[in-house]
Amino acid sequence: METSDRRAVSRRAVAKGAAWAVPAIAVAASTPAFAASQLPPVHLDGWMEATRDNVWGSSLFRYRCRHQANACGTGSGVRYGMYITQADGHTIEQAQITWHFAEPMTVKKLSPRGCNTDGWSTPTATTPPQDEQGYYTYTSTYTGGYTQCPSPYGDELCLVGRPAFEFRTVREDWDGCRTGSYYDYSSITRSVMVDGEWVSFIRTLNHATGRTFIGRPPIGPDGAGRSARVQSNPGLKELNLAEGEKGPEVVPAEGERAY
Repeated sequence: METSDRRAVSRRAVAKGAAWAVPAIAVAASTPAFAASQLPPVHLDGWMEATRDNVWGSSLFRYRCRHQANACGTGSGVRYGMYITQADGHTIEQAQITWHFAEPMTVKKLSPRGCNTDGWSTPTATTPPQDEQGYYTYTSTYTGGYTQCPSPYGDELCLVGRPAFEFRTVREDWDGCRTGSYYDYSSITRSVMVDGEWVSFIRTLNHATGRTFIGRPPIGPDGAGRSARVQSNPGLKELNLAEGEKGPEVVPAEGERAY
């Protein structure tokens, strides 16, 4: 399987400055008869800044754990946003992001100053509400525009809208943000439909260390005995590592937390 860390230069640049706001994007190939099956596979990339802290709950001296995730950052360690490399000749129809947390969450959309968050729906709980490893999952769907953007890896399509959301635990107690074991992890699955087929990759953040890796987090609550390879999204084709493996760890710039 390919991972998002493997990059390749696009076969041909699409029109500079072009932007699309329609659900399906047919990106022209250099040879019209060039079949999609013969084109290089697309690669996904992108990062979101991630913070975790305690906030007051509805009762005195009770805390809720707050997670904020947004792709509006400009940190030097990683590239924020969502990018599709080697889209030339492929039809891009839809994009989604799914968050994986150890506990049930409430969700609201953020509007960071100077950041375009258009096109992203407020994440909603999936059905079933937990993934195969016991983490609670919330999915946002993108219906906004795409634009050609500069990249050190060749020409890429960038999603114009950048997701920014806040998650808070339903639970409120003395603990707030719990630590240790699976509580230290949260993950993001980035997905895009290419030529009628979903492709995705998963990146996991260890909040305790600040390190990230390509792949799934450890088995979480209620996850014992579930298959780590069964997909919640039928037909999903993961750009992920084999079960039991994880990609190289990445440390963003000092002080940054991102996944």
